[in-house]
Amino acid sequence: GKVTSMTSQSWVADKAATMLKKDPTIGAVKILKELQEEHHVTLDYHTVWKGKQKAATSLYGSWEESFRMLYNYKAEIELRSPRSIVEIDTTTSEGEVHFSKLFIPFKPCIDGFLNGCRPYISIDSTHLNGKWKGQLAVVTALDGHNWMFPVAYGFIESENEDNWAWFMNQVKKAIGDPPVLAVCTDACKGLENAVKKVFPQAEQRECFRHMWHNFQKYFHGDVFGRLWPAARASSSRLKEALASGARWIRHRRPLSGGLREVDVVQMSGWVAEKDGDAGCGRAAAG
Repeated sequence: GKVTSMTSQSWVADKAATMLKKDPTIGAVKILKELQEEHHVTLDYHTVWKGKQKAATSLYGSWEESFRMLYNYKAEIELRSPRSIVEIDTTTSEGEVHFSKLFIPFKPCIDGFLNGCRPYISIDSTHLNGKWKGQLAVVTALDGHNWMFPVAYGFIESENEDNWAWFMNQVKKAIGDPPVLAVCTDACKGLENAVKKVFPQAEQRECFRHMWHNFQKYFHGDVFGRLWPAARASSSRLKEALASGARWIRHRRPLSGGLREVDVVQMSGWVAEKDGDAGCGRAAAG
């Protein structure tokens, strides 16, 4: 049956909350269709839209409340983790202040990178599909064990050169300008250009996973299985040594499903001898 507008808005909000938890991007039209089909009620679009807004506010809070909480979050970080950085960037439109960008490196993360990691950072971002449709951007490094080490994270509105330039300038404020630095990114031109402007002396590298994915769009065949080992090799001589070593292993144990420890030891010694002082065993910073 048909119910009154205010009652149905509350009812829609209750039902829509469950839908929004599963899919934050769901639209009012889809909610309207699913509710009418499942509950055999008659609802108009305006009522469903209002109900969805109520549900979103209940789940995520209002824009104004979220914006105020951001400054509380900044104050709490600065209190609990002194000398951590929390940069909030805003824009003003028609007299109203709007959130634009955020950058946070915790002080222990900055110290850990500068004192215990390789001079290498990797930067990437991913789309957010919640109420705010921006980008979550992260800066990671590699420690002495070759494990990922978090340096900083933040939010930008979109992947354009201006936003990336702001983000990279914040990175520079956090870590300084190391005399030796490698910066790994994807093929995003806005990010690549921002890195060149902010860290002109840095060695720029392109994320191999992105490169590999782009290669697959244009080339085919079994060559892709050989790309990852080549990318991990630290020198051209090491690449040759590993290829020769693999042939040696296959020749020694052609029917075996695995390697014994003695084979691995012999293989390592053979490769080290083959590569000499070219850096065998020293992984590249990428």
